[in-house]
Amino acid sequence: MKYLWLLIAIVLAFWVYNDAKKRGKSSGACFGWFLGTLLIFPLFFPLWLISRPDTQKKLRSKEPPKLCPYCGKYYEDDPYFCPHCNEKVRWK
Repeated sequence: MKYLWLLIAIVLAFWVYNDAKKRGKSSGACFGWFLGTLLIFPLFFPLWLISRPDTQKKLRSKEPPKLCPYCGKYYEDDPYFCPHCNEKVRWK
């Protein structure tokens, strides 16, 4: 019976780690959630379910990638220079 609880803790810890990665947490934070869930899963697993960030909100607020007029490749965010060809793409 104790091995069943260990197996459940391992499965939940890996799920929390992958879910944290998918939701944009850093590697250190993902590992922290993994370790906490593995060691004290009755506390950390419900805590993760309550506090995990919403991915849908991030996806809706994110701007679509922009097309560089010089090299024709797409870039994200709002840089001053294209990350591919280093031409100036923002004049603000």
